[in-house]
Amino acid sequence: MKRVKSAAFLVSFAANMTAVGPQIFPSDALQDVEYGRTPEPGCQFIKINDKKPQGAAVDDDVVPKRKLTIAEGLHPLLASMKLFGLYFRRPKSEIGDIQKKKPRARTAYLVYAVAIVVLQWMNAVRMFTCFTQEDVFGLILLHKMIGVIYGIQCAVAQSAFCATSYSGRLEVVFRQFLDDSCARHAHKFSIFYSVVSWTVVATGAAFFGYGLFFTDGYMDSMMCPFQTHIPISHPTAPRIVAWFFGLFQLAAFIFSQTTTFVLTALFSHQFKKVIAGLGQLLDNPQRTVSDSDIEMLRQKHQEMEQDSKNKTETKTPSR
Repeated sequence: MKRVKSAAFLVSFAANMTAVGPQIFPSDALQDVEYGRTPEPGCQFIKINDKKPQGAAVDDDVVPKRKLTIAEGLHPLLASMKLFGLYFRRPKSEIGDIQKKKPRARTAYLVYAVAIVVLQWMNAVRMFTCFTQEDVFGLILLHKMIGVIYGIQCAVAQSAFCATSYSGRLEVVFRQFLDDSCARHAHKFSIFYSVVSWTVVATGAAFFGYGLFFTDGYMDSMMCPFQTHIPISHPTAPRIVAWFFGLFQLAAFIFSQTTTFVLTALFSHQFKKVIAGLGQLLDNPQRTVSDSDIEMLRQKHQEMEQDSKNKTETKTPSR
């Protein structure tokens, strides 16, 4: 009887197994491992659900923000510098790539900047003719000496920015990307200092023009060698030329110092941010920093140090 019961149990079990069909999974339910995905253990089959979760708000139109360079952030200030020949971009890059955007315009800026440098040095040499044999120690002589020193300083500043623009050092500095904290305020920062610089230049040019045209010859020494060695009866044209020389001198002096100050402020902010980041990493109970964080801070500091060296080569001649 036991053998009969066992045989009947086996027959019924086999009938049940043949009655059950194999379960087929859809091909798209398999996890894709051909494109670099690693299957999770115990999860070779996944459930396909085309619906998005109701609790999660997914934004499919999120576009990453474009990083802002120093040149883009300081566009108003750099445009003012271009107007007076203090900044330009080389027609050909040092890397050797072809510059397709406005090569003739860049060549024109180069020629214009070199012409301004030549005129600045001619004006500096011209100022030495303001001295005469009748000069005695006093206010007028000191005024002439200040004019000579000021002319040389403006010519040096103009030459320094022209040389760094041509060599590409200034372009390397302005090509650096700004972090989010700087990029948010860079444009307003540049507009503010551009307005301040233009205000100083316009005020100085107005006072200089008043001294040339409405003081009965008190500043005729600025027209040298006219009126000092070559007397003329109608000095209107030399006064106009001297006023334009004074305008470009003011621009070279003010905008070079403003650009130096702005670059110094930007790099100082970046160094302070690295120091603050190190303080945040140390703000933990163990007071330790991982090797990866130390390497990240070291690389960031090294990049800023190299940028500061490029900026110093630009800044030093304009002091």
